Amino acid sequence: MSGDFSGAFNLIEDIGAELKDESADIYQRISMLIAKATLFAKVGKPEKGFSVAVRAASTAYRARLMPTLWEAIGVVANILNVVGESKAAGRLLDAVIPQVRTDTSVLFLGSSFYPFSMIHEAGLRF
Repeated sequence: MSGDFSGAFNLIEDIGAELKDESADIYQRISMLIAKATLFAKVGKPEKGFSVAVRAASTAYRARLMPTLWEAIGVVANILNVVGESKAAGRLLDAVIPQVRTDTSVLFLGSSFYPFSMIHEAGLRF
C-alpha cells in the first residue's frame, strides 16, 4: 500500500482542529476520529487506531449517534482483526449486527455495512 500517509494524517488533524475551534457538529468530529483510526490501522499502527476508534465509539454512544457508533465499532473490529484478535472481532460483530439491522435510520443502512465490508476484505473468519 502506498500513499502520503503523513499528509493524510496532517490533513485529518488540521480538519479536526478546525472543527474543534469552530465548535462543529459532534458528528463531524466523530467522523474525523474514525478517519484517523482507519488511517492508523492502514499504516501499521493499529494500537493507536484502536484507542482512537474506541474514543469515537464512546463519543458516538454518549451522543446517541447510532450510525457513527456502528461505523466506529466496525473500525474497532477491523483493528482487532488486524492485530490477530479475530475471535474478539467476531464476538463484537455478533453482538452489534442484529442491532444495526433493527435500526430504522434509512440514511445509514447502506453505509453502516461499509466497515463490516472492510473486515470481510481483511479476511475475518468467525
